[in-house]
Amino acid sequence: MVATASTALQALGVAGGYVAAVRAPGTLLAAAGGGLPRGRDDPWEILGTSAGALFYPVALARLGLLSLDPPGRAGDGTAARSTAGGAALAVIQVGLIYLGPLMHAALREARKGRGLAGAARAGLQKVSAVAADPRRWRDYVVAPVSEELCFRGCLVPLLQKNGACSPAAAGALAPVFFGAAHLHHATRLRREGGLTWRAAFTRVAFMFAYTTVFGWYACYLYIRTGGLAAPILAHALCNVLEVPDFAALARDSQRGALAVTTAAGVAVFAGCLALP
Repeated sequence: MVATASTALQALGVAGGYVAAVRAPGTLLAAAGGGLPRGRDDPWEILGTSAGALFYPVALARLGLLSLDPPGRAGDGTAARSTAGGAALAVIQVGLIYLGPLMHAALREARKGRGLAGAARAGLQKVSAVAADPRRWRDYVVAPVSEELCFRGCLVPLLQKNGACSPAAAGALAPVFFGAAHLHHATRLRREGGLTWRAAFTRVAFMFAYTTVFGWYACYLYIRTGGLAAPILAHALCNVLEVPDFAALARDSQRGALAVTTAAGVAVFAGCLALP
């Protein structure tokens, strides 16, 4: 019982340390300048946040707390658990989750009458815009890499240390710390978004819910594929695609077909999770 409590406190410290590492650069800059913290999308804030986020896993590795392979699953050698196989699994499964929204996006492109070539050109232009936008680098590269290293590569093995948690329990508990690490956004939403505390906490509660759910899926990928490549890729893809706008799907003239496609994608995804 003492070992379990100690492990839980260590896990809480790791999660809190990540938040502190991300927030510290902006806080220090604000203190040095005698003003309020910069906005989340300020270029200097992004630079500081990214530096803190990437430095923290390096510090965890130096302390011997970071593992790139989940306990008991490394060295399996099967194709399904290779880096390429894991990446393919992540792409397919994320595609299934977003099958309805992806179909909706395809319908919108078709209605513009641009054809395949026009849609491809528009897509390339978006990619170019993303490559020049530091916010996208933060969301699509820095966050997936640093968060998966910390909350999967560190927390899942840590929770299993000395038999404190079973692999299943560690996979279930680590994402709760991941979700909790997003609660600090309430102060940002209050300060930058002008929301009331009630509205800010409502937004953050939703953020906690979907990040925890994603964390469970990321833990599944981490253990299923034997490494971090798949969860990092899945994390990046989900950040690119964002939380689906189901209200937009419900307003579309093809909402019946979109509802069936969405349900089918989720059902097949759930079936995939049950496969050995």
